[in-house]
Amino acid sequence: MNDNVVTQGGEGNVADNGPGAPSFTYAKSDARNIYQRMRSITRCKKRSPEQIVSILRQIGAGVAQGKTTSQCCKDLEIPTQTYHQWKRKYGGLEEHQAQRLKQLEQENANLKRLVSELCLQKQALKDLIVSGGI
Repeated sequence: MNDNVVTQGGEGNVADNGPGAPSFTYAKSDARNIYQRMRSITRCKKRSPEQIVSILRQIGAGVAQGKTTSQCCKDLEIPTQTYHQWKRKYGGLEEHQAQRLKQLEQENANLKRLVSELCLQKQALKDLIVSGGI
């Protein structure tokens, strides 16, 4: 058998998906290409708020021209679900507003972390006082 060819399926094999399963043959290079394409589709790309607002505008323009939302998302290589999440979060914002929103979210996370650390320190001091350590 050729090492560059992969066969799957067939009638009654132990390794197949059952009797009557479809049988097909493909080259290993094809399998590698399919795998790489699937990885690129599922790979998460981090985009800045400005890029997200720009993408939302492009999709809005495409919809205005008569395309469906899913067609526009496919053209821009983003999942439709991601588009709806972005629209819910950034819809109606200008690029500078989206950037400011991101900065405020980061600042809020830092402040929450500081408050939790101070609460833990306060509780530790209370426990120390109650136990008579001071």
